[in-house]
Amino acid sequence: MVKFSQEIADEICEVISTTSLGIRRLRKKPEYKHWPNPNTIFDWRNKYPSFDEQYTRAKKQQAHVLADEILEIADNVSKDFKIVDGKVKTSHEDINRAKLRIDTRKWLLSKVLPKIYGDKLLEEKGIDATLLEKLIDKL
Repeated sequence: MVKFSQEIADEICEVISTTSLGIRRLRKKPEYKHWPNPNTIFDWRNKYPSFDEQYTRAKKQQAHVLADEILEIADNVSKDFKIVDGKVKTSHEDINRAKLRIDTRKWLLSKVLPKIYGDKLLEEKGIDATLLEKLIDKL
């Protein structure tokens, strides 16, 4: 088990704040094998309030990285079309996968930073978003 140190805490938070990868995927990379397992990191958040604050700031910064990725994914049309039997065909599978990647990031952004990436226009106008969603579902 890796013992808590501010040095490792700083490294974890620096990396998290600059990538869209989650802690579990990062831990599998060779350059981060010296990190504690993700459960230990989550335990540290409970044991060390200053680390919890630092980690929370890093995750908020990571949300902005995800927002940048949304633009990259949306603008990348390189896999939208394929050549099949000498003809250009639309790759619906790749387009749908890109849409899923975008929607997943949008959902996460709305939860991590709702004041920036959430449905604040509805809230500002006093519209109940849950009620609106129910009405849309009925259409």
